[in-house]
Amino acid sequence: MTKRVVIILMAAMLATAAWAEEEEVVRCVCPLTCPSGAIVETETCGSQSDSNGGCTTTPRLFEDISCPSTICGTVRVKTTHPEFYDDDWYRVTLTGTETDSVRLVWRVVAEFGVRIKIIRPGTGADPCSGRLTLRDLTIAACDTAEVSVCVVPGVYYLEVKPSSTSSSISCDNGDYIAWVTCLPCHPEPPFTDVDMGDLPMCDYPTLTNNPGHVLSGIAWLGPNVSPETAPALNDGDLYDDGVPLLVSEGLRWEPCHRESVSVIVTGGQRYDQYARAGGLLFLNAWKDGNTDDDFCDTLCGGDAPEWFLQNKQVVADSTYGFWVLDPGLEGVPSYRGIFRFRLTHDSLDQFGFGLIDSSSCPNMYCGTKGLDTLGEVEDYVIEDFQLAVEMGTFDAIPGDNRITLRWNTLSESNNDRFDIERDGAVVARPRGLGDSPSGHSYQWVDEQVQSAVTYTYKLYSVDLNGTRRALATVSAAPNSSPAAVTEYALNQNYPNPFNPTTQITFDLVENGQVTLTIFNPVGQLVTTLVNGPMTAGRHTIAFDAGNLPTGMYLYRLEAGSFTAARKMLLIK
Repeated sequence: MTKRVVIILMAAMLATAAWAEEEEVVRCVCPLTCPSGAIVETETCGSQSDSNGGCTTTPRLFEDISCPSTICGTVRVKTTHPEFYDDDWYRVTLTGTETDSVRLVWRVVAEFGVRIKIIRPGTGADPCSGRLTLRDLTIAACDTAEVSVCVVPGVYYLEVKPSSTSSSISCDNGDYIAWVTCLPCHPEPPFTDVDMGDLPMCDYPTLTNNPGHVLSGIAWLGPNVSPETAPALNDGDLYDDGVPLLVSEGLRWEPCHRESVSVIVTGGQRYDQYARAGGLLFLNAWKDGNTDDDFCDTLCGGDAPEWFLQNKQVVADSTYGFWVLDPGLEGVPSYRGIFRFRLTHDSLDQFGFGLIDSSSCPNMYCGTKGLDTLGEVEDYVIEDFQLAVEMGTFDAIPGDNRITLRWNTLSESNNDRFDIERDGAVVARPRGLGDSPSGHSYQWVDEQVQSAVTYTYKLYSVDLNGTRRALATVSAAPNSSPAAVTEYALNQNYPNPFNPTTQITFDLVENGQVTLTIFNPVGQLVTTLVNGPMTAGRHTIAFDAGNLPTGMYLYRLEAGSFTAARKMLLIK
C-alpha cells in the first residue's frame, strides 16, 4: 500500500525561499513488494538484533550471499533505540582465476534515502582494517541506486544503509530490495583519442583528460564527436550537439520549477559488441545554478541539487526526455546557464563531473571522476538562460458579464510585455512595468464575454528580444448575476507586491467559523484579520501593513475542514 507523509510547512519553514501556494510537501514512500524467490534478510524490523552489521560490529558479522542474488531487507531493527539505524553488510565470494575479471553490479531500491557501497576487504587479520571502497553512491528514496566495478575473483563486501541517520525511518518505511549480479567485464579499449570539456580551467574543472572520454567507437552524445589534444575552453567544442533543445533559440528555464531536457545518445561500430558483453551506459548532468564556479551545491531550499540528472541508464541510438527540477536562484535578474553532461561506462557520484587535481588547481574541493573509457563530455554556456519573468500567481475572477484577470510576478528582467490569449486568440498585450527583483502586480478586465460560457486564458511573457514563453493558464465563466459559491477558495491578494494595503478575497461554501491570520517569515503570528462566524459566499478583507517592515508574509485561511495558505510581499 502506498504510504504518504504530508507536512504542512509553517513556523521555521516559512523562513526559507521555498514558499508555495497552499504550502504542502508530499514525501512519497514507495511500496516495495519482495520478489518471489528472494533471500529474506535474517534480521526483521523490531528484532533488536544485528546479525549482519559487518565492519560496524564486533565481532564482525556478515551475511553470505552468492552472485546472482536478490535480497529483501530492512534497516530499522533497534526500535527500542530509534536514534540508531541498521547498517547491512553482505559478503559475496567470486571464484575463478586471476584473469577472469567480472563486473560486480550492486543495485538497491529503498523506501528511504540510501547509500550503497562495493568494498574490497583488507588483507590483514581483521579484513575491515585497510578495506578499500571501490564504489560509493547516495540516492533519494524510491530511486534505483546502482554501482558496478570490474574486479578479479575474491571476497567483496556489499553495504546498504540510510543516507543519513534519521529517526523518521520506521518499520513502515525502512525496507529495501537489493540485487547483486555478475557480468562479463569488457576490456579497456586500446584507443588514445580523447574528447574533453570546455569550461573555465580550474572551476569545474576542465583540464587535459579531466574530464575526458576515450573515443572508443562505443557511444557518445549527439550525432558527432571529435578528439581534442587539449580542452577547448569557453564553450568552444563544435560538436557539443547531444542536447539540442537546451540551446534552441528562445528556450529559458524558471529557477526551482520543473523543466524538460532532451538528450541524444548515439552508438558506434563497437556498441553492439559492448552491449552483448554486458556493458552499460550512464548519463549524468550538472548545472551551476548559483554561478559560483562549481557543481557541488543544492539549491531551492534543499530540493534541487546541481547534479540534476543522476545515473540515468540509457542505450545507444535513442533520444531521451527528462523532467528535472531546475537548480537556480529565485528573485534575481536573468543570468547565464552553465551545464555539463557526461556519458560514461560506469555510474558516477555527485562529484563525478571531474577529478580533483590540487597540483594544477589548489582551490578545488570536489570532483571524483576524470577519464572514462567511452562516451563524451558536453559543456554549455548559455547567456540569459534563466527566465526573464518568474511567475507568481494567475487568477481569473468571474463577475457580472466580465472576467477580471489578476497576476503577479516574483521577479522581472528584460521583459517587454505580456500576451493574453482567450481560447487561442490574442486579446490583449499589457506592457511590462520594468525590471524588478521582486516583481509586479497586473490586472486586466475582459468585458467581451457572455455569461455562463467558460473561457480559457493563457498568459505569455515576451522579452526584449521577442522571445515568447507560456507562463500560466486559467479558466472562468462570467455570471449575469451573483452565482452561488460551490467550493472553498483562497485567492491571491491584490495588489501583490503591495504597500501598505492589499485585499484578500476568499470563498466559503457554508456558514461557519472562519479564521484568517497573518504570519511573518519566521512563522510568528502577526495579526488575526478574521476570527468568528461568517456566511457562505465571497468575502474580501482589507489588510493594512503600515506598521510592518518590508518582507514576505503568509496569510492562512481556516474554515471548517478547509485550510489554505498563500504568500504575499510587502515592499516599502
